[in-house]
Amino acid sequence: MKQVQEPDLAKLIIGDALMQTLFNAFSQGGRDGLRVAARRIAVNWHYNHGINIFLRPAIILILNLNNNHWAWVIIYPQNKEIHGMNSINSGHIRSLLSIIMVWLEEEASVEQVLFSSSDWKFIDILCYPQQQNGFDCGIFTLMGIEFFMDGIPINFEQSDMPHYRNYIVNNFIKGKIDSDVQENQATQRLIALAEANAENREKRLIVID
Repeated sequence: MKQVQEPDLAKLIIGDALMQTLFNAFSQGGRDGLRVAARRIAVNWHYNHGINIFLRPAIILILNLNNNHWAWVIIYPQNKEIHGMNSINSGHIRSLLSIIMVWLEEEASVEQVLFSSSDWKFIDILCYPQQQNGFDCGIFTLMGIEFFMDGIPINFEQSDMPHYRNYIVNNFIKGKIDSDVQENQATQRLIALAEANAENREKRLIVID
């Protein structure tokens, strides 16, 4: 099968279905079950989709923590670093690191890349914007990813969330941004910076599951 040619600078976004699959495999079959599931995913991505995660400058992995909180990590294969991005600094991302490392190890095996988990470092980004309520984690996650993909410093705050909710609804569901949404200063800043970095958007590859 002919492999898909990947853009040299493309970042990869992976939805939470990956971690759900791996976590379920671990819960049902322990570490052996986890490794089998991770190997199956790695083989599928390599032979059916031509995806080699170790050629990517950055991989965004979306996490659903305990089925009640959204967070994400940035994996930098070249630097062998994993950056935790959590709008509630609870340390819960660390609990999933062992699962992520097994997945990376199986990906490396399929791609014939030398891999040692001891070479990798986890960095909890404590300066990530923090939510002040119990329900905006999804917006903090989506907008953090949006800013990162467009090369914008992640410096929004809780007061921006109502405007970003409107931004998401208008931009991603309706496919447009209404004039009343554009009037907000925070949204205007995001739109202007995103347009200035439009080329980055064309280098995305989004994998939902």
